[in-house]
Amino acid sequence: MFYRGVSTCENGFPPAAYFIFRHELENQPKVGLTDLGKAIVECCLKRGVLVDITHARSDALKDIFEIASGYPDRPIISSHNSVRCVCDAELNLSDDAIRLIQKTDGIIGVIFYTHWLRHEQGSDSRDDFRLITDVIDHIEGVTNCYDHVGIGSRLGWIHSTY
Repeated sequence: MFYRGVSTCENGFPPAAYFIFRHELENQPKVGLTDLGKAIVECCLKRGVLVDITHARSDALKDIFEIASGYPDRPIISSHNSVRCVCDAELNLSDDAIRLIQKTDGIIGVIFYTHWLRHEQGSDSRDDFRLITDVIDHIEGVTNCYDHVGIGSRLGWIHSTY
């Protein structure tokens, strides 16, 4: 979730916590993956270790998918995430990223945290379950199947309206 000389990261913190980490997140170098990060991703893919893109920033995603293109039998995953079409947050996956995950035969674990599921941050009045199914339906709409949908609940973050 923080730049440590490997990869640039996208903000994964809810508004209440973001201000604590704002300086560190906003002052990352603009590198995507560093040489060390590229070597780690390459090594993981060679050895069959899953690469999780959940907190990678778009420049890092580009580097990861470029490396992954050399390993067509290795899936890329996003273990706990939402999609930008449902909630337009930089952390959430674009349709292009969804298609790239599909191309690797990877999985998108749908997060259960409402902050990353709301259509307009905080303004959606639908229940949590409907927000989750909206994300699932969108992934299916982009990929034309449910093969790339998983549950990535991050149960510690669940917010219930009941």
